[in-house]
Amino acid sequence: MFNPTKLELKPSISVATVLAIPCIATLILIISVQLPIAFVLPLVCVHLFLSYRFISTVALLSLPRSIQAIQIENQQIYLVDKGNQRFLAQPVGKSIIHPLFTFLSFECEHLTAPLTIQKSLQNSPALGAEESNEIIDITDNGEIVSNIHSSKTASLLSYFRNRFHGKNTRHLIICKYNALNSSAFRRLRVWLKFNQ
Repeated sequence: MFNPTKLELKPSISVATVLAIPCIATLILIISVQLPIAFVLPLVCVHLFLSYRFISTVALLSLPRSIQAIQIENQQIYLVDKGNQRFLAQPVGKSIIHPLFTFLSFECEHLTAPLTIQKSLQNSPALGAEESNEIIDITDNGEIVSNIHSSKTASLLSYFRNRFHGKNTRHLIICKYNALNSSAFRRLRVWLKFNQ
């Protein structure tokens, strides 16, 4: 079956400029609305922060979560971010695939998570009546980091992480200005068009 090569992305001022146009238009609209300054100022701050994050992530590739490569192997899509983390990706919604530009959204599953060993400790009078878990993380350097958390605290953190963090979604805008290899970009478009 057809298998495109890895497509690497590069930072692009042209893509950043195109993405900045609607951000600037929205900012002008927020400022021009006749609202008290107490409402306008927080809205402007939030808008500037979100615009900066979006443009830095998608166009300038300057943040750690910026996707720098997309690869298809054995009918699976993989994304690689700036921190060299690899993700198994599933397309979300309908992508826009055009020879001039392609907009893709993916739901990602992290593949290179650090090795975590979770060991339950017995109830101890020194720890009180609450059960504790010892979590041992082995880092890339081979260092062992041990943290002790109560089971109630761990389950509460897990609840809030799942409730508010949501799915790991990544967005890509690919065009001739940020694709390092135009033939790989063309093969990727063909594969996505016939495999969605």
